[in-house]
Amino acid sequence: MTSALVVVALPQEAAHLRQRDVLVTGVGQAAAAAALAKRLAEGPLPGVVVNVGTAGSLDATYSAVLEIGYVTRHDFPYDAIAELAGADAVVRGYRLRSDRPPLPASSPPPGEVALATGDAFVNDAARPALTVTELGELSSGSVGIWVGEGSGGYFANLRVTPSR
Repeated sequence: MTSALVVVALPQEAAHLRQRDVLVTGVGQAAAAAALAKRLAEGPLPGVVVNVGTAGSLDATYSAVLEIGYVTRHDFPYDAIAELAGADAVVRGYRLRSDRPPLPASSPPPGEVALATGDAFVNDAARPALTVTELGELSSGSVGIWVGEGSGGYFANLRVTPSR
């Protein structure tokens, strides 16, 4: 049997796990990447790494634990990269399956559960730092907002503006 390393951002996400090898990384992709790289470099290497966490959904029919089949970043300038590279399509994400390494993909495969992730860091912004303009046919969703413990950060001037 191979060992599993379970990776979570917050201690609350690991509170009910019975797993022995749990890595709490902190919130954000950079924190997660740095903590996981350090853990893997120090060894021993696990047989599998499982990322467990909480997220909002733009699809109200999802209300359980889901296996993600495609992952991308919503805040990456894919179109600008394609234009600079002179390419019609660029890798916009990865297909995920438990029986093979991630495969580059330019769009989610039909029927797969897709996860779009990203970070927005704000410090005294004079204009909106995060604007979601393209929800397609979806009419509702959620955004997770977090302020680091002990950071002294706070939320102000949060606004939802209906599209025109």
